[in-house]
Amino acid sequence: MRLAALLLVVSFAFVTPARAAGSDDEERARAHYEIGLGYYRLGNYRAALKEFADGYQLARKPGFLLNLGQTYRKLGELREARDMYRQFLAEVHIDDPARPQAQKVLAELEEAISREQPPPAPPPAAPVVVAPPTPEPPPVVVAPANAPASATVHATAPRRAHTGLRIAGITVGLVGLGLVGGGIGTAVAADSAAKDLNAADQAGDFFDPSKDRAYTLDHALSIGFLVSGSALAAAGTILVIASAR
Repeated sequence: MRLAALLLVVSFAFVTPARAAGSDDEERARAHYEIGLGYYRLGNYRAALKEFADGYQLARKPGFLLNLGQTYRKLGELREARDMYRQFLAEVHIDDPARPQAQKVLAELEEAISREQPPPAPPPAAPVVVAPPTPEPPPVVVAPANAPASATVHATAPRRAHTGLRIAGITVGLVGLGLVGGGIGTAVAADSAAKDLNAADQAGDFFDPSKDRAYTLDHALSIGFLVSGSALAAAGTILVIASAR
């Protein structure tokens, strides 16, 4: 299984650090958490990682370790993510409600890391010497005695080439427009999912992993559709213009 698919399957909700009244460090840690969560939603995982790490240095709340582990997983740094989950399980109370899910994610990380181990290199094979192929003589073309003039033979070639270019341009352009339409649709779906996630976060509801997966997938698809569709539409337009010359 590829890494991108793994991250979608085992996506784990952020845990909000507890807030203690009257503590400057707790207030600053909370600010780092909110900023890091915003960066995470935007896909800027490296910036989110720094904010969560700064918040943990201030408050030392185990919830930050889950945030760090999830962000490392999004970056594809599985060993660092594994270390964060191990540290969380070592620090958190045995009755913590997040502990079973953290253990499940840790097991999946261990399995993914074990699959990344490269297989042993095979022994070097003896070199095989292959003689270069003998070039064939060019074919000899003999025109028939009553063949028409060369100008007449090639007169229809440009028309066929132009027709082929026009058909190819129209086909490529239509495919590009279809991809652009798909990109717009997935972008609307991603925006809707992002609004739902932000609304749930502001309301203090429990994070829904399925909505986060839907947002991540729709966001990636919309970018891919829009970029590839725009490129194909532009290529189709160029082909149509070239066929008219």
